[in-house]
Amino acid sequence: MKKLLLTACCIIILSITSKAQLDTIPNAGFENWQYTPLWTIEALGWHTNNSSIAAWNVVPDSTSYTGLLALKIEKQSYRGRIWSGFPLQNHPSALNVFMKNGLGIGDTAFIHIQVYLSNSIVDSGYAEIYGGIGTNFLPFTVNISQNTPSADSCVITLEGGNYPGVISFDDLSFSFPTSIDKQSGRNAWNIFPNPCRDILHMIPIGANEENVKVVLADMTGKKIMEEIFYTPQKRYELNLSFLPAGVYMLATTYSETTNSTFIIKQ
Repeated sequence: MKKLLLTACCIIILSITSKAQLDTIPNAGFENWQYTPLWTIEALGWHTNNSSIAAWNVVPDSTSYTGLLALKIEKQSYRGRIWSGFPLQNHPSALNVFMKNGLGIGDTAFIHIQVYLSNSIVDSGYAEIYGGIGTNFLPFTVNISQNTPSADSCVITLEGGNYPGVISFDDLSFSFPTSIDKQSGRNAWNIFPNPCRDILHMIPIGANEENVKVVLADMTGKKIMEEIFYTPQKRYELNLSFLPAGVYMLATTYSETTNSTFIIKQ
């Protein structure tokens, strides 16, 4: 009987884990870390070029955008690098991150996304991040090419500077293409971070929308909040800190066209 219960529990855990991984960046908030047998530290779901011989280049950052920890990459004996590969069900349109840039003038960090289909790279995204800014955590978006509509996996690589200096990342999330009004070419949105802890950012693609109605509902269809933005903006924000953890439906309506997407509240 115990063996049967153990087997059933394993099947349930594997099923939940597999489902959660699809379209979800592992350990996207960099809250979970572990020590390895090689006497180094790694973010769960990620790989680094940390070494047992040289100093660690990729470590937790106790100053985070949300949660307790973020990711910090700094030059020690060589440029720090961290990467993760994971399955996809849908093709992402952009990678959204929150970034704190402490690199020096003349230094450069990189973000690289490779999207795969049947073991071949079909699309990618790339950004160079220049030093000398010295900011707090700010949102940053890397667009991903759309040569094909399908994808089955992805690799994200974050690489730090080549000189003494620190760059930190937190709350990674994907944006996925939404329906677009064919006549006006409007009503497409980047919505991030997703999963979200507190503030949800909504960026209209191609235009600053006005008279936008935003409705958030739970999975039973019960309306939780409704807000109308009357003034055109480049970025809209929703405070979801009051919500319990769970999955919700976010609907945006403009000019009688409605787009809907699932939001995961952590």
